[in-house]
Parts: sequence; structure tokens; C-alpha cells
Amino acid sequence: MANPGGYKPREYGTLKEAVARLVGRAGGLELGAERVRVGRSQLARYTDPAEPGTHMPVDIVLSLEAIAGDPIVTTHLAAAAGHALLPVMVRADAGTLARDIARIGREMAELMSEYGASQADGAIDATEARRMLREIDEGFAALGTMRSHLQAIVETESTES
Repeated sequence: MANPGGYKPREYGTLKEAVARLVGRAGGLELGAERVRVGRSQLARYTDPAEPGTHMPVDIVLSLEAIAGDPIVTTHLAAAAGHALLPVMVRADAGTLARDIARIGREMAELMSEYGASQADGAIDATEARRMLREIDEGFAALGTMRSHLQAIVETESTES
């Protein structure tokens, strides 16, 4: 991942990394601080692994996720609790959705192949695991979108009957 806004790199999959991505996607420390009730230095502390007991309050997470248009921290917390957060938005262009689903299908097939190959040497290292986790997260998002699209078809048919 690029280092947006001068943030220190974080290990994928940590809460601090999710918070740093959220702050970056919401415009960075300066812009983020203008939009929430804490200042730039406090936002920086929320992303700093050297401050393990300092975590972003939920109201700030919600505000920044609304600005970013992506529930980055909420998705992380769901995964940490053993759940997957799936989007429930239907995309207007079914053709684009079909292409995206086909692409994700190919990527998931490649992921399964990579997982098997990684296991062949007896262990999956942390770098391989982080890369595969990112791909799985993208697959979950695509499945959620596909599910909501199919649900909308079922609901439309039910109201027309």
C-alpha cells in the first residue's frame, strides 16, 4: 500500500492499520481533523502502533467512514469478531456487475491455487497470508454486492406478482 499523507506503514490486518487507511481515505490528518471533533495530533495517535491503548472513538469512526464512503474500521472489527461485513448496495449497471463478478471469480480461483501452492511447502508465511486476506476481503465484498443484486430481483418479482 502506498504511504498516504506520510503515515507510517502498518501491518495489514491490524486495527491501527485499518484506522490509518480510514484517516487517509477520509482526506488525511489535516482534512480529517477539520471534519471531526479531535485535532490532527489526536488522529495521528489513533493510528500509531506505539500508542496501543489509544483507540479512535466510535463516533469519529462513523464520521470518517461516512466521509470516506467505505466502512474500513467497521469491516476490520467485524472480521476480528469472526464475521464478514457485506455491502447491501445494488449497482445500477448489471453489465458492470457481471464483469466484476466474473473477474472476482477468476481471482478467487487463483487465490485457491495460491493457497494450495503455499501449503505445499508446509506453511503459509505472513506475507502470503496478508496478500491472500486482502483478496478474500475483496471477494466477500463482490459476493455481497452480487447477493444484494439478486435479492433486489427477487423483491421486484414479489411486488409485481
